[in-house]
Amino acid sequence: MDLEFQPNRKIIKIWFIGWFILLVFFYLIPIIPVLYFGELLAALLASIFILPWFILAVIWIPLYYKTLNYYIKNDHIRIEGGVWWRRIKTIPFRMITDIKAMQGPLARVFGIGYLNIQTAGMGAQNVAEGVLRGLSDYKEKQTEILKRVREYSPKGEIKTTVEVPLKSEEKLLKEMLNELKEIRKKIT
Repeated sequence: MDLEFQPNRKIIKIWFIGWFILLVFFYLIPIIPVLYFGELLAALLASIFILPWFILAVIWIPLYYKTLNYYIKNDHIRIEGGVWWRRIKTIPFRMITDIKAMQGPLARVFGIGYLNIQTAGMGAQNVAEGVLRGLSDYKEKQTEILKRVREYSPKGEIKTTVEVPLKSEEKLLKEMLNELKEIRKKIT
């Protein structure tokens, strides 16, 4: 059973709130003293450099939301998104080692959450290989993905093998050992 879905639209509000907080801290609070002391030119220059980034964010956020698509297929998860550079990430279930369900303070207010998907290749870096953002049913999606991961996990015992060196390799190893013994004698 394949699932195809998009993030909940509430994530747009969270992103806008985040940008508004940045606007307040990096533009409005610093510009108030400048305006108070009558430095209109400084305020205008600050506005010219800072406000276009926030205007760009207001345009970019809805566009980015429209590009986000998530797919849970038979043997993998696919995450698509990107306004200027389109990215498609495929994560096979057999590679998934952990799925963290997360819900920050704003996400909790809006009733949505995130799923951070970690794989064996990225586990040492503690960075999510893929993130499913803005899910209203994130716990159910986590359960569904974990169920599919279990289907692809190895069954039974882990088998180990011991490689026996070939005759030529064994001869070479003995020669190396003898050489090391001779070097040790000369050093001591």
